[in-house]
Amino acid sequence: GGISIPFVFYKLYFLSVVSFVIGLCLPIFIFIIWKSKRIPFTIVLIQTASILLEVMPYTILISGIGTLVYLAWWLMWSLLSVMFLTFYFAIDSTWIIYSSMLILMISFIWTGQVIKNIVHSTTSGTVAVWYFLQGAPASDYPKYPTFDAFRRACTFSFGSICLGSLIISILVTIHLILKLFTIKSAKSCKFKFFCCIGSFFTNLITKTTKYVHKYCFTQIAIYGKSYGSSLKDTHNLMKYNGLDAVANDSLVLIVIFCCCASVSILNGAVGALIAYLIGLDGQFIINYAASGFLIGYLGTSIQLEVLNAIVTTLFVCLCEDPKVLMENFPALFSTLQNAYHYNVINIKDVLSDIDLDTEDNDNKIQQIAINSDSDNSNDE
Repeated sequence: GGISIPFVFYKLYFLSVVSFVIGLCLPIFIFIIWKSKRIPFTIVLIQTASILLEVMPYTILISGIGTLVYLAWWLMWSLLSVMFLTFYFAIDSTWIIYSSMLILMISFIWTGQVIKNIVHSTTSGTVAVWYFLQGAPASDYPKYPTFDAFRRACTFSFGSICLGSLIISILVTIHLILKLFTIKSAKSCKFKFFCCIGSFFTNLITKTTKYVHKYCFTQIAIYGKSYGSSLKDTHNLMKYNGLDAVANDSLVLIVIFCCCASVSILNGAVGALIAYLIGLDGQFIINYAASGFLIGYLGTSIQLEVLNAIVTTLFVCLCEDPKVLMENFPALFSTLQNAYHYNVINIKDVLSDIDLDTEDNDNKIQQIAINSDSDNSNDE
């Protein structure tokens, strides 16, 4: 839909409407094609993730700490930005002002990305312990797997997280600058046109980079790989299972977006109500509502990064090491296999090596599979 904007500048309204309709309908059409065979698979992963949130409560604690750190950084960054810009505006040097604003913008986005990815890596490392060490002797199972994963994310994997987050932050900053030029620039339509095209492609590159790095950080947290090795293995994962990863993440992100939107709208309403009750005028009410909406959305997105990380980790582990799931959780694996009837995650090749007729245990994860099987039979 964004590509329709340049046509408006040249008053090509018909082409603008056509491109907008295509941009709007194409994702819906693709979603309809995929949903029949992928929604049950994603539902089982989300059910499993919700149970794991109960089994691993400290991941929620880490997420809450990350949210508080991010809000504290936001407040400190806002105060420092006002101080720096006030000082540099007094100097009246344009290039110093612009370069300072650029550095401040990158630092703000970079820090937020680092916090979010530390939460993601901590959760992924915790889920990996559950996935690979289930049924192992007590001496092999770490006493505090969440804090061990957090320590690894802040030490051994910290450089990789910072590097990947920096790349994302630079791309996001470039996209925001081009978008700002497109909206606010007083130059010619031709300049706005090229800025709009650049904004479109940088947005596409940014989203792709974010998506790839999510799996890259998951690989780092699970296997302790280097940044380069994780990128290479993520490429191989996308090569064979990319469409399934995209479809699965799209469905999960819809759930996360709905939760974030609901909380942010409620938070914005509370902010507007507070401004009204203390007697502020209309403009301040709007500012309070917008600030509450933004803080609520960003804070909730960090909190729900735990759910996103669990689902992503389960998908990566299932693609990379399906035998482990079949051995430790045969009923869950069987349910995932039945929920997704097509051989797109390359797990049928190893079915002949392992007997799935293992006796079920009383684990809560196994109960998901039993309940899902009964639901499927009732639907039939």
